Amino acid sequence: MLSRAALKEMGISPEQMERIMELHGSSVEALKAKTNATREKLAEQVKMLKKELSQQAEGSFKEQYEALAKDYDSQKATMEEYLAKETNTAKDAAVKALLLVGCKEHGQLHPAALAKALADYERGLVQLDSDGTILNPDEVLEYFVKHWGEFFGKVEAKGVDVGSSHGASARPAYTKEALAKMSAAEINKNWELVREAL
Repeated sequence: MLSRAALKEMGISPEQMERIMELHGSSVEALKAKTNATREKLAEQVKMLKKELSQQAEGSFKEQYEALAKDYDSQKATMEEYLAKETNTAKDAAVKALLLVGCKEHGQLHPAALAKALADYERGLVQLDSDGTILNPDEVLEYFVKHWGEFFGKVEAKGVDVGSSHGASARPAYTKEALAKMSAAEINKNWELVREAL
């Protein structure tokens, strides 16, 4: 579970720790607020529909009921689609923070590969609690290391406190396979690292 205690064990500084938790919290709070508002609106509409149905004459009851039921199903499908989209957004934010933190064994996912990695991964693998915290971080990291291992790199200290934002940098050792996956723009942006791998 990606908690403050887990981040502390990884050697993350208090400032970085707060930033990571804020990243989780902002997405989750927005999702919860929008979800609650949508549910309340839908519940009120259903209540009104039931009241209207009870007041209809028996002769036209079935036709009107079917129309209202169809409208309800449509609204329900729209809400479920919206909730799924918001859930995926929250998962992406949580996974992004996890990959930027990385782990002691494999280091961090290089920023050059982050966008592609987040664009195509098994979101169903990620389990979040009500606060947007990943419940299975080890499993998620193993997945990305398996599929994007060549883009992970250890953090190298540069003679200062590794808790400082200027004290460490991720420098993955690029393989031929990793270079083959990179676009020309990514190669140009990370030319110094790419040149070291050639």
